[in-house]
Amino acid sequence: MKVLLLSAYDADSHKRWRKGLVAAFPEWQWTVLTLPPRYFSWRIRGNSLTWARGRLRKPSSRIGILLLQLQ
Repeated sequence: MKVLLLSAYDADSHKRWRKGLVAAFPEWQWTVLTLPPRYFSWRIRGNSLTWARGRLRKPSSRIGILLLQLQ
């Protein structure tokens, strides 16, 4: 299975969650896209704009289904 994981606020706790999820399903092909952990109040409202404009960190795998981290 191919999975796209978007982490809009990749702070330490979110990073641990993300890495744990990826480690729990090693047979899946993950693409992980993250945004830096800054400007939390803006990120919670505007992260979709950042994704749409293509300001992403390096992907690590292939694209598939979409998992959202709800904060």
